[in-house]
Order: sequence, then C-alpha cells, then structure tokens
Amino acid sequence: MGSLNICRAFAEKEQEISQMLTSRNLDVLFLQEIDLKHFCKGMIHFPGYSCFVNDGPLKRAATLVKEHTFRAVQQIPSPNNTYSRHPGKLPSHR
Repeated sequence: MGSLNICRAFAEKEQEISQMLTSRNLDVLFLQEIDLKHFCKGMIHFPGYSCFVNDGPLKRAATLVKEHTFRAVQQIPSPNNTYSRHPGKLPSHR
C-alpha cells in the first residue's frame, strides 16, 4: 500500500506512478491532489489496476487497486456532509 501527493501534476507524473506500481508491487496506491477538472472515465488508466475517484466535477483524489487482490472492491458513495455545504465549518461528530 502506498500514497503519493501529485501536487496538481498528474499528467507529468504518470510515468512515475506506473514505475512505482510495478517496482514496489503495490496492491493499493492512494493519489492525492490530482485536481483533474475535465475528467472522463479511463483518463487514469494503469493496466492491472482499477481506479476509483471522488464524486463531483473536480477529481481531487484517486485510489488504484490491483485487480484480483481482494474478493470484492466497492466504492462507497460520498455522504452529503456539513462541511461541503458550509465551507469553513467542520461537521460536528456526536
């Protein structure tokens, strides 16, 4: 399992991501700050991996999961949260 901050440079770092997946034999890789505005399915494609991205028009994060690693993989929908409806105010957890 690994994590990589893309720093808004996904296109420039695709080769680095691919090398990391193979050289480290990662089952799961989390990508942060991908910031893709005009996302289309298949835009993030690494052979042998499924890609999951956040809901909404701006893709901020992606999770790559190696195929056949887990019996089942499911993306859970993002809940409607207070923070996204009221920026600057964190949701209360009771």
